[in-house]
Amino acid sequence: MLKYKILNLICDCIKNKEKKDNLLDKILEMLCKSYNEEKEKFLNEIYKYNSLDYVQNINTKLAKKKFLCFKDLTSETIAFILRLSQTELTYDEHLIIIYSLDKEILQKFLPGIMSYNLSLLLSSNVKKTLSIINYLLVCKLHISDVGKDILYKALINVDRSDLKATSWLCKDLFDDSKLMFFLQNLVLGDCTLDTEEYILLQKQIVFKLKKVNFLTVNERETLFMVINKMATKKILDVTVDFWETMKNLYYSKYNVEYVIELIQMNYTVCSPILELMPINEHSLSIISKSNKIKELKIFIRRIKKPIMEYEILKLYLEKIEIRNEIEIKYNIKELAIKFRNEISEHLFLELEKVYKKTKKSILFENCIEFLKKDVNFDNHVNDIIISCHKLNEIDKNADLKLINDLCLKFLDKIRDETVAYNIFKLFKVEENLTNEDLFYIFDKILYFDLDSSHIRKIKYGVISKIFSYLIKNSKQNNPGKIINQKENKFFLPMLVKLWDEISIIPDEFEIEAVINLLKISIEKSGAFYQKRFFASEIYTYFLKRFTQEKFVTSDLSKYLSFFNFLESVVNCFLLPKENFENIFIYLCNLSCFLEARKVVYKMTVLDSYLAFYILYIQKKVTLPKEFSEKNFENYKISELSAKTAAIVFKNLKN
Repeated sequence: MLKYKILNLICDCIKNKEKKDNLLDKILEMLCKSYNEEKEKFLNEIYKYNSLDYVQNINTKLAKKKFLCFKDLTSETIAFILRLSQTELTYDEHLIIIYSLDKEILQKFLPGIMSYNLSLLLSSNVKKTLSIINYLLVCKLHISDVGKDILYKALINVDRSDLKATSWLCKDLFDDSKLMFFLQNLVLGDCTLDTEEYILLQKQIVFKLKKVNFLTVNERETLFMVINKMATKKILDVTVDFWETMKNLYYSKYNVEYVIELIQMNYTVCSPILELMPINEHSLSIISKSNKIKELKIFIRRIKKPIMEYEILKLYLEKIEIRNEIEIKYNIKELAIKFRNEISEHLFLELEKVYKKTKKSILFENCIEFLKKDVNFDNHVNDIIISCHKLNEIDKNADLKLINDLCLKFLDKIRDETVAYNIFKLFKVEENLTNEDLFYIFDKILYFDLDSSHIRKIKYGVISKIFSYLIKNSKQNNPGKIINQKENKFFLPMLVKLWDEISIIPDEFEIEAVINLLKISIEKSGAFYQKRFFASEIYTYFLKRFTQEKFVTSDLSKYLSFFNFLESVVNCFLLPKENFENIFIYLCNLSCFLEARKVVYKMTVLDSYLAFYILYIQKKVTLPKEFSEKNFENYKISELSAKTAAIVFKNLKN
């Protein structure tokens, strides 16, 4: 048999000290005769160990055909053959001999075999060498800590693309910080890890990010590539600690922009980095409202192709500081022509501000000539409006929608106060208009303002009508209750828009219109306005404005409107004790007005105990005999009768 022939040749060589060349020639001759037919097949079997799919699914028993049997050979003979295979045979023949050894023999000669093959990783036989190393790892041989350290140091210098299978086998071999190297390779190779392995890798990533100053350039780049890959697959756990660390790296000028862009695209994060937000309309809106010019410039520079053209055009008009960045990316003249109608509407909604900013711009010179009104423009419109008034008086069945659309179109282009006043008077807001029509009119007229209290007064009157008909059209019309947001999905946003308009201190001429508008808003929205109203300047202003000392006969209508407003506040708000007391005492001081006494009486009925207690403290009423100062505060509300409320009201009148 072949093994005995080889053994005899080796023994003769050892005994007779013949030259190795003579022995080697004879062994090679035997190998060629015995394995020539299956050599390629055998080598292909070895190379499979460099495939990730193969090592992931391999049978751990390693059932394979043995082409050489070294079982009966002594350790000295096997060592001699291995040495010959390393120094004298071809690399393929060396692979054949290694693959033919049993597991017990491999374990015995593992240090020498591993050292030799690791030394070859720097040569051109990297893939073949990794096949043998992977085969040794699959055999589950015992490797000492020193051996693991040598293996790790050899593998970190190998091209990552060749290490997929090796990294998969090594992740079960290492259990310390060296494990991260192999997990990173697997993630970058699009391999799927276990949940525990992802958690471990995430912890190591955060740990290394905090010590990034001590990493080499290559280690930093690899770390950022791993984070990028995990964020792309949405398997990255973006904790607060992790995100704050990434932000600190960005502000410390580390090259992590592309990583942060991807994270903000795939994850919702707290306090995002504005200039690196995803390039879309929502992000543009957020960053433009922030008024951070530096961040906005960076955001514009990141746009690779012209998108969001209309939004960018509006931004061009509003932000002078970023025009250079926009002009590099966009053709402003073409955009101005393309969005001629849309931008005109936008400009007229913010007439004064936009006109001043764009007066000398390219956009104004080349596109917005149609914004320039001729000398008689307002007069022409006024003539048309007067004609419409006359037609409206004659034809009571005129198309409301048509009239209102006409008013809105003219209102966009009007700067004259008289003409604007006539247009607002032409508006027909009636109950047969749909909610959609009412919403549309509201949005169009809300921000129209020529800095005239006369215009604001009539505008607030139109808005009050809109709200009153919205109330009639709504299924829910119960003052004092929380608004049903599902049924009134447009109404609360309307109130939010309106609040900035009416929460400032009004001119004397428009104060009654503001009060009426606030009243109907509160009746519609319930407690929606409560916190912001009591915290606003207008609340304090009202209490100081409407006093007995400041009353004059010409103000009677305003006072009555204010008392009606306070009645709505009492009915609709869930008054805390402090606000209840302030309003109650305030109205007691105005008890000369019948309407004020009516509101006081309602508050007394609403909370008899608290009202009585306030009056007692303020020395407005004598304490009944059945009460004493000692037990008054512990007195139950349920024990107060209507008679007690009557006593309060009687003393108040006196």
